[in-house]
Amino acid sequence: MIGAVLLMAYAHVIGGVANQEIRFHGLNPGVRLVVYDTEWGGLPESFGIKLLRAPTIPPKQIHRLADLRGSVSIRDAKDALDFVRLRTSPGTWDLGWDGGIEVEILSSSSSQRSRNYGIATDRIPAKSEGWFGVVSDRLFREVHVPSAAVKANGADFVVTRSILEKVQGYDEFKLRVVEEQVGPDGAYKRKVIRSASAPRNPDIFWFVPMKE
Repeated sequence: MIGAVLLMAYAHVIGGVANQEIRFHGLNPGVRLVVYDTEWGGLPESFGIKLLRAPTIPPKQIHRLADLRGSVSIRDAKDALDFVRLRTSPGTWDLGWDGGIEVEILSSSSSQRSRNYGIATDRIPAKSEGWFGVVSDRLFREVHVPSAAVKANGADFVVTRSILEKVQGYDEFKLRVVEEQVGPDGAYKRKVIRSASAPRNPDIFWFVPMKE
């Protein structure tokens, strides 16, 4: 199989640096994920995502998870969850993906068990419930959002997650409970099964760093 390199620009560097490898064990042989700054200036507007394969094959811009189809192999439920979290992980949420700003709502213990794909993330300040969608285990139980779950559906996997989405132009967030279908080759579809205002709690301040 011809080797491929997926270069992902991350000008607004939260933890990664140019050429740093993003580790996802579901990648096909010869495929690598690499942080990539298109202008080498470290400016937020300079990021981009490209899939590079053989020299004779034009680079492919990557803007969504479905663009990775054929470059990954999803073998089990863990692979499927790690795959969808490439879009929302604190280490990878801002890698030039299409769509709005979104992260997954997680308890602190679940966040610690989740992959960061080898990218060091901003340290979440103490007593900052809601940063990157992470809250303490106690508050996670209090806000009553569904935990991530994965089930098999034939050869595919269906992942249900709670997503925190920034409302464009406003200082507020929405809760989107989504159902994501992941095929064994990375085929990807998503639908929203519940939408509401982000859970309100006096101890939580939902926050995702903005590009400036």
